[in-house]
Amino acid sequence: MIFETVCLTASLLLLAGSGIWSAVLVLSVSAVSFSAALAAEKRPWVPRAAIAAVLLPLLLVKLAPGSLPVLRTRPFGLSYYTLQAVAYLGDVASGRRRPERNLPGYLLSLCYFPHLVSGPIYRQEQFRTALRNRAVTGSGFVSGALRASWGIFKKLVIASHVARVVNGIAGNPGTGRGLFVPFAAALYSVELYSDFSGAMDIILGVSRMLGLELPENFDRPFRSETVPEFWRRWHITLGAFFRDHVYIPLGGSRKGELRKAVNVMAVFLLSGLWHGRRYLLWGALSGLLVILGDRLKTRHPPLNRLITFALISALWIFFIYEDVPTAVAMLRSAFADASLSAFVSGLPHFGIGAAETVLVCAASALMFAADARREEITDGVARRSPAAGTALICALLLCAALFGAYGIGFEADAFIYSTF
Repeated sequence: MIFETVCLTASLLLLAGSGIWSAVLVLSVSAVSFSAALAAEKRPWVPRAAIAAVLLPLLLVKLAPGSLPVLRTRPFGLSYYTLQAVAYLGDVASGRRRPERNLPGYLLSLCYFPHLVSGPIYRQEQFRTALRNRAVTGSGFVSGALRASWGIFKKLVIASHVARVVNGIAGNPGTGRGLFVPFAAALYSVELYSDFSGAMDIILGVSRMLGLELPENFDRPFRSETVPEFWRRWHITLGAFFRDHVYIPLGGSRKGELRKAVNVMAVFLLSGLWHGRRYLLWGALSGLLVILGDRLKTRHPPLNRLITFALISALWIFFIYEDVPTAVAMLRSAFADASLSAFVSGLPHFGIGAAETVLVCAASALMFAADARREEITDGVARRSPAAGTALICALLLCAALFGAYGIGFEADAFIYSTF
């Protein structure tokens, strides 16, 4: 109980520090969803009506940013705790779970501060289970610290260095055309994965240090052989939300191929909207690739992985450029203005030096290799030898301090998914 009280107080204070309306909004969403769920016993329609009320601030932020004075600054964590409240109300309305009667515990499940940065979007009962099974141990603390250090390394040594190149290309559409567009898209795959999974490593690592085990959000996505497999391995908790509360209620795959395709497209359009209204085309194209599914698969797994990486990277174009017309124009220029000589001669213009290239390539190779054996490294090393785990933590933090992109001459970038 002491831990929950301290954690809730700290989370609310940190939310208030990011903007008083961030704290007011999470308290409002919590109060509405909590009381609506309790009312379901006598008025079953109330939770479904409350879903609309809970979604309203998020829809205003995504569709009409700045429409209300309190929403001119994006409320911190809104995209994450709103979906959790909707999932809770949906589960109560459908009879899958009983209403929660512990308001402070429910509030903590929504506003637990680490997860408001970039997720994961866990179910309320998952957080309750984590609290019930909470145990701080020496090996768990070292394992969590090791994972958090790995996330810091990924953010500072890989994501931030790659971001400088990608942002340089995106910010100079006059010179960053032709082959620079697919080059930036491929780099952005590395940047986004190292940034987003790095954030997850920090969040899940810090939570483990506190004795909490939260659900994973990534499962080696770039080992995927098809686009549908990629989305099952990427942002797993967001995918689970849309599967359970959109795809399956619409009928899933039970009503024929055409209805299945419509349901898949609905999921990805809503996913695009969750990111922001300018990502609707990205959502539609992603849905189309998922519908095509195994039709793009060959008999050769390495080739399948390469094709999947290329298709996913191509769609990140809509994340790289500021608006859809620019993204479409640059995608067109990748074919119309392709010139190998112009690409090679233009590399120095974007500050792509030999030393930084070697650093990023080596760190990226290490990242993908280590993430493939993450459980063995973070759990196994910490359990078998806390001293070895502590040494790894020091090595990672030292590398981040020596080779990380921060300080004078660098802009401090927020985690990408903290802006959605």
